[in-house]
Amino acid sequence: MRSFVISCWIHRRRNVFGIGVPQGMEGWGKKMNRGMGYRKTGWLRNLLCSAAVCLLCAGMWDVDMPFFPAAGEIVANAAQNSLNRTELTISKGERFALSVKGSYKKIFWSAGNKKIATVSEKGVVKGVSAGKTVVTAEVDGTKYQCKVTVESPSLNKTKVNAEMGDTYQLKVSGTKRKVSYKSSDTSIVKVSSKGKLSFLKPGSASVTATVGSSKLTCTVKVKNSLPAAVKTDYYEGLSEQDGEVAKKAREVLDSVVREGMEDIEKVLALHDYIVLHTAYDTSYTKYSVKNTLLDGSAVCQGYADTMKLFLDVLGIENQLIYGVAGGDHHVWNLVCLGGQWYHLDVTWDDPLLDGKDVPGEVCYEYFMVADGNMARDHSWERADYPLAEGGIYTGYIWDKLMEEAEAAGLFAATKEEFSRIVTGTVSEGEREVAILCKGTSADAETFLSCAMDALMRANPGREIRVSYRM
Repeated sequence: MRSFVISCWIHRRRNVFGIGVPQGMEGWGKKMNRGMGYRKTGWLRNLLCSAAVCLLCAGMWDVDMPFFPAAGEIVANAAQNSLNRTELTISKGERFALSVKGSYKKIFWSAGNKKIATVSEKGVVKGVSAGKTVVTAEVDGTKYQCKVTVESPSLNKTKVNAEMGDTYQLKVSGTKRKVSYKSSDTSIVKVSSKGKLSFLKPGSASVTATVGSSKLTCTVKVKNSLPAAVKTDYYEGLSEQDGEVAKKAREVLDSVVREGMEDIEKVLALHDYIVLHTAYDTSYTKYSVKNTLLDGSAVCQGYADTMKLFLDVLGIENQLIYGVAGGDHHVWNLVCLGGQWYHLDVTWDDPLLDGKDVPGEVCYEYFMVADGNMARDHSWERADYPLAEGGIYTGYIWDKLMEEAEAAGLFAATKEEFSRIVTGTVSEGEREVAILCKGTSADAETFLSCAMDALMRANPGREIRVSYRM
């Protein structure tokens, strides 16, 4: 079989159409026309005959050489059939319309594994379950195939109950395709292109994850909480009492936490505030953050819950720890700084004298303490809590107090230094002095005895009375 490239031109002469031939063959063309019964009045018949001759003659030459001078070209190719997709990825329940390009009489569609995907008479493929199969289109005895992969994408959460100010990472598994996310109300919940949810204010909304034409929905309910309200200064959705507590907590944070503080400095400032503004409740009836912040009196639960509230607002990792201390059930805090856990017992750092609060005084014996030191008078189920081995902040208070005491001339590393500070204070007419000593509680009697001897030598014949507390 040959294909022909036909170059032709048509001219109008004496109102009669004819076929032009190459120069030098005009006579041949006329003879041919006369031989075929050329007449002016039979122009259509002569035209068709001339065209047939031209085609016949053209077949005598190589097909790549046009017989006529080219004024334009028409290229005719046989139509070829093909599928619009040879590979397809869809989700379970998702549909996609396949089609055959080109000319045909009828298409016969079939699916290799109908448990994976089905195909309709019109070529609509539907995902049934995760897996791979082949969809075939048979056209005029020829088969065309499309490899179909069916995914089963799913969300890690379809319902999220969250607190304002929190975040949550929404994830889609079971797909390799791109996932896009959209929130129905961005004033309530905002979602990033990676699926991270940020809860902005109380209310309900939904987040939709789209994979192809499949949509996965997560419903979200956001409520306000004390930490969120304190952090954002947004109090809608809180009870009247919780609103007052949140505002007070915000006021405390603004007053004691300054810009540029390190986390350990923030913890120390809040520890001191709670101790200085709270009296231990010996009636054992006040347990809440409200009692601590608004009433100024609480038991250990109030102290620990208030410290936890402040740490949560500041984003410092922490948790409550429940155990026994002094023969009673007790609760205190565990704080994580620099990847290390420490004990923090604000209640036991609030000094009592004869069972009553001592105003204006703060202790640090239980500030950022390791398990070993804490276990001297506290007990807890260690398997239930992180291991608190301590770290660089275990001696933070000691270093800080020693620096201040040395600067003021009030640090005693030996009993002789202690005696010198005591006698110097008395000689200056002062009746009370706070001295930072290096040693244990057992060393206190030795330090005091030495100081008494020094005072008696410095004040012969005078009565000397000394009282102390640690």
